[in-house]
Order: sequence, then C-alpha cells, then structure tokens
Amino acid sequence: MKKFNWCIDAGNSSIKWGIFKDNELLEVFQFRENPSAKEVKEIEEKYPPYKIGVGSVKGQMIWLNHTDVLLLSVGTISPFVVDYAEPSEMGVDRLAAAMGARSKFPHDVAILVVDLGTCITYTSVNDRCISGLAISPGLQMRWNAMNHFTAQLPLMDHQKDISKKGTQMNLYIGGRLGWQKELEGMIDLFCEGDRLDRVIITGSDVVHLEKHFKERFVIVDHLNLWGLNYWLNEV
Repeated sequence: MKKFNWCIDAGNSSIKWGIFKDNELLEVFQFRENPSAKEVKEIEEKYPPYKIGVGSVKGQMIWLNHTDVLLLSVGTISPFVVDYAEPSEMGVDRLAAAMGARSKFPHDVAILVVDLGTCITYTSVNDRCISGLAISPGLQMRWNAMNHFTAQLPLMDHQKDISKKGTQMNLYIGGRLGWQKELEGMIDLFCEGDRLDRVIITGSDVVHLEKHFKERFVIVDHLNLWGLNYWLNEV
C-alpha cells in the first residue's frame, strides 16, 4: 500500500494540508475552520499517512487523531539554526517557509523569503541560518485597522464595488498601493544590505500583486508545505 507524507500548515486564517509522495505535491486541502472527522477520514482513506508533520501557530490540533505526529519547532530543525536572541520566538510558519526555500533552491547561499499572509514576514536563509528581518501588517489587516480605529471609515476588502470615486476607492487604493509599495521598498532595502542570490514570494495574497511586480521575483505556491515535507524527509 502506498503511504504519503501529510504536511499540515495551520496558520492564522486557514489550515492547509498538503499530501506528498516523495518530493511531489499531489494535492492540497484548505480549511477555514478545523476539518470535521468525516473530512479527516476521507483524506486518510485516500492517502494513508507515512509521516505526519505539523507546523501550527494555533497550538495543539485535537482533531488530528494520531499519536505519531511530528511537531515543527525551533528544537527540531537541526542542522538549521535561528539567529534570534530567543530562537523560540520565531514562528513555525517562518521556519517552514525558510526550509521550503532551501529545498527549492539548495545551491543558493542567501535567500530572502517574503510571505504575504495575515502579516507580511521578511525572512532570510543564509546557508542553514534563518534570520527574521521584519514583520508588518498584511493587506486585509490594513483595511481592518482603518475601519476599526476610526468612527466612520467603512471596511474594505477585494469584494467591494469601487467603481465610483469616493472614500471606498481611496481606502482601496491606499491599502493596496501602500502594501505593494512597502513590499518594493523593503525588498530593495534588504537586497542592498545583504548579498542575496534569490528573492522568493509566497503566501495567499500573492494573487493581489500586479503582474509586473510578480515577474521580478520567484513565486512559489505553498512554500510552507514544501518546507514541512523537506523537514519530514530529513527527520
């Protein structure tokens, strides 16, 4: 019977569950909430697990009823090291993304990983050393903040009709353009400060980048899942 690596990335806004056979990503399941027992059973019947690796910023996942789950943490990533005064402060999502970058580009010495999720994280991987460079608000978080901390500004998102000039259009342009201009400036800053062989962009908000921006860099979907699979194959 074929068995598969289960790589589960439990982030702030969703759970991504990648199924790997060797180094091939076969299928990705995504859940906004914890999957039901029925959904878990259906995946298990289709893809019996060989190894199960979890990177979770949400803590323990009681719905995953297996005893042989391997939890990604700063203590389990050897030979990688984290360049922090307190290495345990670095989120496991950033550890997974960094290892995903290394798995995709093993011959590049220095890589910058930009993850566009709930927050934007900028992380460098220099050989086996992982360094956190910056964290800033993601796109939707910017719109949420302008709505939450003011009395009258409406909540914006990508589903709003902004065909008419007005406050909504201003919010949309300010949020999205400010978000992308920050990305451009931060990437240029980190590229000037360090000799980088490659810049990788990943995360759910990649779809909102303009085409000309995406063409400047390497886009890797599901980088955290690739990193979890790389880690599982090494432990």
